[in-house]
This record gives sequence, structure tokens and C-alpha cells, in this order.
Amino acid sequence: MKGVRIAWLLAFIAVVAVALATVVVVYDIMLAGEEQHYLPMKDALVTFIASNHPDAASFITNLDLIYQGRGIFSGEGWILDLSGSNTNGTIYADFSIARTQNSSGIPHRILWSGVVSNGTIIETNYTHAL
Repeated sequence: MKGVRIAWLLAFIAVVAVALATVVVVYDIMLAGEEQHYLPMKDALVTFIASNHPDAASFITNLDLIYQGRGIFSGEGWILDLSGSNTNGTIYADFSIARTQNSSGIPHRILWSGVVSNGTIIETNYTHAL
């Protein structure tokens, strides 16, 4: 009887492990699809900030941003928060030198906000504090 219980328990653990692995794979696939939705908006924002704010360009070019979920990308001192679609939505960008490996020196902080209206980025606020 004890051997049957152990076999049943091992089978149950195996089923739970497979179920959890399936959930993780499905979540990863959903997250990848969600990231694809936001990539054009993220790329347009990075280009917009670098083109319109030369003082910020050195901090925002060649970024390796990681998708965190729910429209948020982060990395290299930046947090980009995107909501809506590529044609209509709100966008926020926040840079802090303190979130980078080069946190010594001038304590730069950049706060940017804007909207996407009919596919066009419109800046509503830009602050670069030193």
C-alpha cells in the first residue's frame, strides 16, 4: 500500500510539473506577442527623444531595453512606460544615471512624457535635470 501511495504521489508531482511548465511556456508566448505590439512605439520614442533632444541623445542611443510586461521596457538607466496602441496612446520615459553602472559623476535625470495621436508622437513635457 505504501508503494502505491508513493507511486501516486510521484505521478501527481509529475503532472503538476508538466502543468506548471505549460503555464510558463504559454506566459512566455503571450509576453512575446505583447512585446511585439509595443516595439514600434518604443523604437519611435527612442528615435524621437534622440532626434529632438541632443542633450539626451548620448543616453538613449544603442539601448538594450528589456521588456518587463504591461508596456514597460527598462535598461541602462531608462524606464519606458507605453500604453495604448501604436496610433493612439500615452508614453512616459524616465532616465536616471543612478540606475546605471556609471552612477558616479553628474547625476542626470530625464523625464519625458507625451502622447501618440494618429501615429504621431507629441511631446507634452521634457525635463533634463543635472
